[in-house]
Amino acid sequence: MNRKIDVIYLPGLGDNSYSWQMWLLRLWQPLGLKVLFLPIKWGDGEPFEPKLKMAVKFIDKLTKNGDKVAIVGVSAGASAALNLYMAESRKVSVVVFICGKIQGFKTTNPRYFIRNPAFKESLRLSEKLIEELQDTDKAKLLCLKAVHDGLVLSHDSTIDGTKIKTVPAIGHLLGIIYSLTAGAPFIARYIRSRT
Repeated sequence: MNRKIDVIYLPGLGDNSYSWQMWLLRLWQPLGLKVLFLPIKWGDGEPFEPKLKMAVKFIDKLTKNGDKVAIVGVSAGASAALNLYMAESRKVSVVVFICGKIQGFKTTNPRYFIRNPAFKESLRLSEKLIEELQDTDKAKLLCLKAVHDGLVLSHDSTIDGTKIKTVPAIGHLLGIIYSLTAGAPFIARYIRSRT
């Protein structure tokens, strides 16, 4: 466990509430993971495509020496994580979705899209890309979901044929907090086993 594994962390909606996640992610460093926080800035009014291109360049920079990276996408960030993986699948060893909104475009409350137009594009694209996933891709994906999540339905946060783990938490935020804290050793073991 001497080697630090680069983990790109893509947060969800709420551009002004990232500090608590950044603080919790410090707990991952002793687990052999170097977390690189990459805010999407969902609510800045910019389209998703330039945000995805920026993330692709970020991965290219990290992997120029041949290393592979892991991606963790939380809530709305899960859609961006899948889109980024599909753009850079050869350079990514594993993707972890935490209480992720990966699909369910038609059932998503439109107010989220009004405030976060890039999320609308990201979710529409990720839902389409799920159909293109091969078994080799699905083997790299881990979906973590809460026992009950009133914000993101279970079907919207999982992908058939991937590893799915239910964390012992009720509620969207508690599912995320549990995963980032008590669930961190499991996530770290999963990432290390595939990197």
